[in-house]
Amino acid sequence: MKKTGMICRCIMACLVAIAIIVSLFIANMYTNKYSSLVSVYFNAETQKIINDEEEDSNYFTSDYSNEAEMKRHLEEVGSKIEEEGAVLLENNGALPLEKNLKITLLGQDSADLVYGGGGAGSVDTEKAVDLYTALEDAGYSINPVTREFYEEGNGASYRKTVIDAYGNGEFAVNEVPVSEYTEEVKASFADYNDAAIVLIGRSGGESADLTTGVLPSGYKYLELDENELNLIKMANANFDKVVVLLNTQNPIELGALTDLDVDAVA
Repeated sequence: MKKTGMICRCIMACLVAIAIIVSLFIANMYTNKYSSLVSVYFNAETQKIINDEEEDSNYFTSDYSNEAEMKRHLEEVGSKIEEEGAVLLENNGALPLEKNLKITLLGQDSADLVYGGGGAGSVDTEKAVDLYTALEDAGYSINPVTREFYEEGNGASYRKTVIDAYGNGEFAVNEVPVSEYTEEVKASFADYNDAAIVLIGRSGGESADLTTGVLPSGYKYLELDENELNLIKMANANFDKVVVLLNTQNPIELGALTDLDVDAVA
């Protein structure tokens, strides 16, 4: 029995040793492959300048006196790029909106904006300004009832989905059906009826190509689906001025808007 026990312990020790060696080999392989990322994660130096002649080796000096000044400039540049990249597709005089209007935002995308794509196109959404705040800062009054509906009410159960960084998941629009809008929500339109902004959101990422097939909804990902079209129709029925705002990284099919008589598309 003692001999058998000793043999078992030796076998276990050998297996553990082999497992450790294999783990170290794999870890070494991946740390070498992603050494730059590992160094950045642990805030380690990835390069070093050696100057034997004691001359000034600071060849690339900053144009800014401090980090805060640089950050302000980057924010200005980012805003300028955003302004110049926005495209006005249609406008019958509805845009630009006059100041101090009372506006209703429609669409689950209003509470779940597309700030960037997946992978290298992603952004830190915790630092991003949401659309409600941006419009209020610009002097507009925004319907609080519809906001609560999308953030905490029936509309909070509907969110668009995309493939994650590992290729898992699915592309889905998941717009809120008009049947989910309560009488209280629809009654609030009258108090914020200077204009309705209907948001259409589409996202994507590096981990997978956008699907070109028909989704379970019966529509393709890059076209307006039935729930979105019904939402725009509801806006037309309750507001004199309707703006469709495209919050998308990809061109989408908008032919269905031709028959909906919206005032502007941007």
